[in-house]
Amino acid sequence: MRKLYNTLGFSVKEKGLKEFMHMLLKFCTKCAGHLIRKATNLSVCRKCGFHMYINPRPTNAVIFLNKENEILLVKRSRPPKKDYWDLPGGFVDIGETLEQSVRREIQEEMDCTIGDLKLLGSYTGTYRYKGINYATLCFVFIARFPNKPLTRSDEFTSMRFFSKKKIPWNRIAFVDNKKALHDYLL
Repeated sequence: MRKLYNTLGFSVKEKGLKEFMHMLLKFCTKCAGHLIRKATNLSVCRKCGFHMYINPRPTNAVIFLNKENEILLVKRSRPPKKDYWDLPGGFVDIGETLEQSVRREIQEEMDCTIGDLKLLGSYTGTYRYKGINYATLCFVFIARFPNKPLTRSDEFTSMRFFSKKKIPWNRIAFVDNKKALHDYLL
């Protein structure tokens, strides 16, 4: 990030993520013509007129509670944020509702079927993948963890329930999940 700051002369925090994304996206994905910024989240191709929107990627996460009302966190086994604690969840696939996506992610990652889901809220964040920060919109649900042994996929190195007072705040992977945990615990 320091190298990018020196090149651009400002930091992403100073200008904001949308401004930064407009600077990165200079060419049309349809015809490779030059893009002209028209609005905060819109660029238009000078050559073909294609409208290119910069929108967040929808994601999901679950605050799983056990019988003692402890919160399940999973330790990430790969980048981004390898070895940081995270809420289980993932990206929404095309054609899925939020509820379908969270149920699929939990089934894939933990071999677990979720019962009732309660939406806590939506949270903005970023997900850095292969050098690019993607804007995300994370929908966080609350659910009871089924009475079964913990099962994990290769996406996590470990899984653990934390009491509300023992949440490792300085090792939570993503800001959106940290905000959600904070809201839940208030």
